[in-house]
Amino acid sequence: MSTRDGGGSGRSDPTGTTTWDDYRHNNFQGTNYRVRGPQDGPVVVCVHGIGSFSVCFDGIATAFVERGFRVVTYDLLGRGHSRPIDPSSDKSSAELLVGQLHALMQFLELTQVPKHIIAHSMGGAVATLYTDQHGANGSVASLTLLSPAGLMDSGMFKFVRGCGCLRSMIRNQLRGGQEKAWRSDFVEKGTALEEETVRVLRLQSEHTDVFEALWQDVLSFPLFGLESVVRRLSEDETHNRLSVFVLWGDSDTAVPFNPNFARWRTAFEWRSSAPPSWSEFRHHVVREAGHMFFEERKDEVVPLITEFVSHHE
Repeated sequence: MSTRDGGGSGRSDPTGTTTWDDYRHNNFQGTNYRVRGPQDGPVVVCVHGIGSFSVCFDGIATAFVERGFRVVTYDLLGRGHSRPIDPSSDKSSAELLVGQLHALMQFLELTQVPKHIIAHSMGGAVATLYTDQHGANGSVASLTLLSPAGLMDSGMFKFVRGCGCLRSMIRNQLRGGQEKAWRSDFVEKGTALEEETVRVLRLQSEHTDVFEALWQDVLSFPLFGLESVVRRLSEDETHNRLSVFVLWGDSDTAVPFNPNFARWRTAFEWRSSAPPSWSEFRHHVVREAGHMFFEERKDEVVPLITEFVSHHE
């Protein structure tokens, strides 16, 4: 089992001089969010993963803003500058995170506006659930899923969730191995990108209890078991205008390339022979790249994503 999810710098600060407060933007009900690009531009919404925060999408956001898109990035609850998850809440982790995104879309008056969601790792599962619940009939025009969780092997997660006697030991092991895990998200070692990513994630760990949010998601978020939800998105006519692009790094071990890529591809690839009224499915494998492939192979990946989203705008 891996729970890592690199943060990334978006290569926006190669000098490594940003402070933690530099990542604080706007606040809505405890959600730290940022909107970039023209007010009337087509809308892109980015959802990061389990141990990251919104800075990981800076590179992609910049590329879309340069093409005239309006880009929304935000920190999931318990990450970045967003508020911690309320431990007294009777809502599940999935309900809270999907509800956070829906509330932000309502606040920004984007609920019914056709939008393109780009989501990484656990964020891919959040985006999938959001689209299933709130994205019918074209209000989500496309999903770009970067090594999404949601269809992972269940065994280790069920073991951790069901074995209270070992839970403290596993928790301590995960906490102690965070920096090693961040570095494992990159195939190329010792690069400026890797070092800046680690620096930024250290900042997050120093100023927030991001590990507590991560741990609660390990215990309760549907990192596996979303087969029925994915099937509805793939086959239900209320989502026949939804286009999907799944991308993966072939050396990803956080959300392992095998067997997860094949599971997502199989779920959607029937659309290649679907009626003309149904929208498109694409998939792409990035060679010699890890969990942070969209930063590690930015020159390859970002043009693929911008072309896909633009094509369905």
